Amino acid sequence: MLLLGFGFLLYFSAPPRVTGWLLGALLAERLVQSVATEFAGPTFGAFAAGMLLPPMATWVERRSHTPDQVVFLPCFWLLVPGAVGLTSVSEIIVQGDTAGGLDSLVTMTITVASIALGVLVGAGLQRRPRLSLGEPVPAAPEDTAEPTETEPGR
Repeated sequence: MLLLGFGFLLYFSAPPRVTGWLLGALLAERLVQSVATEFAGPTFGAFAAGMLLPPMATWVERRSHTPDQVVFLPCFWLLVPGAVGLTSVSEIIVQGDTAGGLDSLVTMTITVASIALGVLVGAGLQRRPRLSLGEPVPAAPEDTAEPTETEPGR
């Protein structure tokens, strides 16, 4: 986790003031995922951690004046189980283990869907509606006067 955080900081040339915020966010995301996994399984752990990401990134943005994507993306890449998916595909193709590989592939697909749903729910929880529905505004009366022509050069 620390290696991933420092790797993102170096690769994207993030300012040093972001280090604590990013590492804290990575730790919080991992903690939520671990607790939720112990509580209700790995799929719920992925969902809960995904749900945490948008509000946490916005919170860090407001406190540190750092763009929310600086926190969101490393946390997201820590959460996405890319290695599990790659392992399942290699088991199916290379080793011919269709039973174990297919099971891993289905589990990985469900986990990724859980992360996506969690991110959508988390984003929905933090957003306030920007459109206020109320009484319609009456249309402005059309100007019936004919336009006047102006002479060029004046």
